[in-house]
Amino acid sequence: MATNSIADFKSTKSYVLEHTASEKNADFKDTFNCHLLLFDFFLFLFLYFVFDLVFGSFVRKKVIKLINFKNKNEINSATSTLSR
Repeated sequence: MATNSIADFKSTKSYVLEHTASEKNADFKDTFNCHLLLFDFFLFLFLYFVFDLVFGSFVRKKVIKLINFKNKNEINSATSTLSR
């Protein structure tokens, strides 16, 4: 019994179309991974600048104020003990 029907026929064009569909899927994954890495890199740079420039100067000012306050208290306590 012959089973040569039109439904069993696969042309070379259908293989090429399937191949390009899988290539498009692989290209999408590669593009997605590339954009994800670039996004992570730029997010890291942004956060680095925010914490280094903005938050870093804020913390530096607070630490300097704290050190100055501590030094003033030490000087005041030393002068008060010397004057007694």
